[in-house]
Amino acid sequence: VRYHVVCPGETLTRIAWRYGTTVGAIAAANGIWNPDCIYAGQVLRIPCPTWCPGPRPHPACHVVRWGETLFGIARMYGTSVWAIARANGICNINYIRAGQCLVIP
Repeated sequence: VRYHVVCPGETLTRIAWRYGTTVGAIAAANGIWNPDCIYAGQVLRIPCPTWCPGPRPHPACHVVRWGETLFGIARMYGTSVWAIARANGICNINYIRAGQCLVIP
């Protein structure tokens, strides 16, 4: 199972395409009755087929929640603090703010 944080403007169709799954599979895994009702910052479980492909080449977006750190976010996505900092032009890795949308390379 993978997780995806919904960014502003994203749709289940786009998310499903990105992970090589279906809208129905994501909706079922998250108890979503209306696939048009998702919101920015929502964390979705992404069910994997028998083989679990990585996400498509375009980067993910993570909306920072209060209390999160860049180190914790990097660990969550299996990447490095420095890769996230570089992708987002962050000079001080100790300063991120709640509500900030980070590109996850």
